[in-house]
Amino acid sequence: MKDQNKHSFLINNILKRSAFFITVALLIAACSPAITEPTLDIQATLAHNVSGTLTAAAPNPTVQLPTAASIPTNTQAPPPTAVYKGLPAQVNVQNIIMRSGPSTLFDKITSFPQGTQVTIMGKISNDEWVQVKDPQGGSGWMSAQFLSQVDLSGVPILAVPGSMTVTGNAKDTNNIGVDGLDVAVYQGNGADQRRTDTYTQQDGSFTVYLPGTSQGTWYVETVGTKCTSRVMDANCNKTGSITNPVLSITLPQTVTLTFIYDPNQP
Repeated sequence: MKDQNKHSFLINNILKRSAFFITVALLIAACSPAITEPTLDIQATLAHNVSGTLTAAAPNPTVQLPTAASIPTNTQAPPPTAVYKGLPAQVNVQNIIMRSGPSTLFDKITSFPQGTQVTIMGKISNDEWVQVKDPQGGSGWMSAQFLSQVDLSGVPILAVPGSMTVTGNAKDTNNIGVDGLDVAVYQGNGADQRRTDTYTQQDGSFTVYLPGTSQGTWYVETVGTKCTSRVMDANCNKTGSITNPVLSITLPQTVTLTFIYDPNQP
């Protein structure tokens, strides 16, 4: 019995001491600042690191939108230029000369007899001279009045390389063009004279082609009038006259040539 009591005393004593130390420990813990263990947000860290890595290695590309000027347009190609195939004609005089240019001042190439078939390939603006192909395939210029009557309206007007022109006009005292005047352009006299002729058009204008090597002083003169001109009467008589029938010009032309027709001057 005495031993039992002793044993109980010891247990109680141990329990009291344990309770004391536990109480002290709790008091110390309550008075000490709370220590929070750091936590690691693995997903956020990984996302930040991955984002940084991707940004450094491959930055977002800048998208350049096409401007209106850089966008190709679907335009149609222009139609091909039609090639003029020529107009058949026939020599209607005993003999015709083919020349290197559209006037009698250009060199002779060859000649063809009446009935020769040629092909008209072009013309000058007043329709007086045409460029033709001969039966052998040669090319040159012929006076249109010595070929069969054909419609030249669809024939293209051609440039004449290696040439120069003398241009002018004829007007009456009311400033209205005079058509049908025979205009001679010449240089020199007698056998040495070089000359070519043309006619004024409906508006009174005229154009004469000369070789490009032409130079010096030339004369331009009205030498006749067609019966079909408006200044001619029913009997092919003039109703007036040119007040300045002869003009001069130094090549290349730099002045305007104008003939004046006065219906009241005999």
